[in-house]
Amino acid sequence: MKDYLSMHYYYNDDGTADEIVDSLGDCIVQSAYVILKNKYNFRNDYYKAFLNEITVKLSLYNDNSIACFETIENNFNKNLFSLKEYEENENTVNKVSEILNSGEIPIIKTIVERLPYSSFFDETYKLNQIRTHHVFLIVGEDTDNFFYIDNPSVISFGRFNAFSGNKEVGVLPKNILYNVTKDISSIFVVDFNFNTIDKYINDPLYAFINSKNNYILKSEIEDGETYFFGRQALLKLKELLEMECINLESVAPSYDRSMVKYLNWKIWNIKGRRKLLWYYLKENNSNVDETGTKLINALDNSVTNWLLLYRVLYRDYLKGNLIFGNQYINLLKNIIACEDEIYGILSS
Repeated sequence: MKDYLSMHYYYNDDGTADEIVDSLGDCIVQSAYVILKNKYNFRNDYYKAFLNEITVKLSLYNDNSIACFETIENNFNKNLFSLKEYEENENTVNKVSEILNSGEIPIIKTIVERLPYSSFFDETYKLNQIRTHHVFLIVGEDTDNFFYIDNPSVISFGRFNAFSGNKEVGVLPKNILYNVTKDISSIFVVDFNFNTIDKYINDPLYAFINSKNNYILKSEIEDGETYFFGRQALLKLKELLEMECINLESVAPSYDRSMVKYLNWKIWNIKGRRKLLWYYLKENNSNVDETGTKLINALDNSVTNWLLLYRVLYRDYLKGNLIFGNQYINLLKNIIACEDEIYGILSS
């Protein structure tokens, strides 16, 4: 059985942050990738299978409220892996031990506000509040404790008890995990589809081709929702900002978090899609011509501007701003200019 306690997950061997994992956005995709790279003899091209096209999608209900804000493609749609789910709740501790003993790495899904090491921890949290679902890994155990891995951006290091042999690994007493998960919990085990992974590794440019084609897609109406793509999606978002109709404390369309947490989650994912394409071009720069260099710079500018929107939006919210509105229009204009430039380079 492999010693998962000594491995690296969200960091590289030299202690720097793993840019690939950070760019994958969704916590369950991140978890699947770090299991893939550690359990199946790390290959430095695994990440190519996770390249996504980058087109923004915005869907609205008839009253202009947001139904979804994301990219067109998601790694879940590519069938790189499948998940076997166990809903255990009060039996989570025993099931986790069973899965670890089988040689698998369990992914735990629960409410992030109940995790004591999390920056979102709320000791007064009640089950009737909005539930922000989150997943993390458990990579080992002893008699009294589980040893876990989570994204550093979620961890409050003042409440993080590190494993003595690896600063990436946290110590979570089994009785704490029981209390955290006894009401709501799922456990996932990942099964990778290696033929599909190899297919995408061998055809990484599809992500660039689809990004170009989808940026100018026309809007669609289906089941009471209007879908906007690429440039149209960003221009429609600009209209919503002008209307000052997005309340950051309202319930998100995912129904599991507030709108400010939803927007920051989705903006982070959108930023990550661009960062991963940027990473691919930088890693393969011996095959990049002048146009490719321009694309690297354009993607870098886009990442910078999406990240700026992410940071400013949350900073202002903490200062008491509750509306995603007019004050962000200039930031969005800069993003649109970056996205237009990317489209222009891809088209050339």
